[in-house]
Amino acid sequence: IFDNSAYEMLHRSNVSWPCFSVDWLIPEYFIPQTFKNFYSPLEIRMYKDEFPYTCYFIAGAQTSEKNGYLYYMKWFNMHKTMHDDDPDKEADSESEGAEPLMEHIEIQAKGNVNKVKTMKNSFITAYQSDLKTIELVDLRNHIREMEERWQDEDEKNIKTNKKKNKLDTKNVHVKSFKKKDEGFALDWSNFNEGVFASGGYNNEVEIYIPVDEFCSDYTGGENNKFNFRTKFKAHKNGVEDICFSPSN
Repeated sequence: IFDNSAYEMLHRSNVSWPCFSVDWLIPEYFIPQTFKNFYSPLEIRMYKDEFPYTCYFIAGAQTSEKNGYLYYMKWFNMHKTMHDDDPDKEADSESEGAEPLMEHIEIQAKGNVNKVKTMKNSFITAYQSDLKTIELVDLRNHIREMEERWQDEDEKNIKTNKKKNKLDTKNVHVKSFKKKDEGFALDWSNFNEGVFASGGYNNEVEIYIPVDEFCSDYTGGENNKFNFRTKFKAHKNGVEDICFSPSN
């Protein structure tokens, strides 16, 4: 039996298709790093352990069709819900009882999404698809649009505008890497800007190193002008997950 008092906060939202992968968009306030703060112009401020909560994240969906979707989401005004089902306990006006505000933008992907990972403190997101590719996308226009949509609005106006504000899908594609086989393993380095690693059913781990901060080209992956790939081939089986060290 579900018991709401088991959670200090619990909120739910629905999208059109099931999502196999979800990742947070995390600015520099949460992870010590030397990256340029792309979020400063947007005046996004997130603080830990203070209600109401705000979070930004990406979800990758698989569909019954050729292409899946990326959902860029913003959930905010999230208050405590622990006592929502208890009539004997009144809600704290500063931390409980208010309705959360949840918004998402749907972006069509190339293929169905197996794994999605965001480059922390950046607009760039990577995902592995069932088309045996890794795609890099730039979500800055969607992030800015979301912030502009909600800024300087009180709760009443937000709920009204939520019905009429829809963002058309924009061209967000940055870079594509072909793979020998389908995969699910993907992660960004926490301390080396633009560096990411992937793994798949071809039993290999591959490191991708960018030539600039905009990830315009890489020294790893096929079809780049450097014709260079950094691979580790000691694995005897498929690589299903991969993670960089959080400290170096």
